[in-house]
Amino acid sequence: MDKIKNKLKQDLDKKNRRHNRKAKRMSTNILSKLKTTIPPHREITNKSSRRIIDALKEQYKQYNQAILDVGEIRDEYQLLVNDESVRNPFIVSSGLVDIIRNETKNLNSNEKKARRIYDWIEKNIEYGKGLKKYSNSEEVINQRRGVCGEMAFVYVTMARCIGLKSSYVSVRRDYSGKKVHHACAVVRTERGNIFVDPAYHTYDVKHKDYEVLNDVEVLERFNQWRGRE
Repeated sequence: MDKIKNKLKQDLDKKNRRHNRKAKRMSTNILSKLKTTIPPHREITNKSSRRIIDALKEQYKQYNQAILDVGEIRDEYQLLVNDESVRNPFIVSSGLVDIIRNETKNLNSNEKKARRIYDWIEKNIEYGKGLKKYSNSEEVINQRRGVCGEMAFVYVTMARCIGLKSSYVSVRRDYSGKKVHHACAVVRTERGNIFVDPAYHTYDVKHKDYEVLNDVEVLERFNQWRGRE
């Protein structure tokens, strides 16, 4: 497994280097074209100049795609490539990678990254049932809604992708002591374990009685909840 992971990291490093070289060349070309096509110190008002700008932006997007840095993923997690027949709640899609990259690229601590992921979910994912009996992280991202456990899937997936230790948590009594059938996530930061509960709109929630599940336990529950499709 270590050999496979090292090989994946080497391949990704090569891809990143090529990507960076292309992006640098593209940026240089863009600046060069801008200098020759746009009059200095003048506001861009004519349609021709706007079309040039739009075309250059579209070109640049091709060299600025999201890339998942496999090297950042903790050794205790495995990178698997499955087809759709495998039911897994922790799905990494290109859209999710793009969100992670944009939200956490300039953050320099685990605490800041953990909080930023929570803030994104709080802002973009509303509480509610989706189209599936129980949705995985990709489906929740696409639908922009999910129940407590589904939101936890999204958080755990995003956190693990940027090198954080995170797990799914089954909650039996919430912070007020009320008996519940509930779920949230836990993430390790510089302050220790932080319980994150998007459904309760709370970062660093203090639930009273809970169980941190391993992935085998989560997969069993997810497949039970998902049922036959």
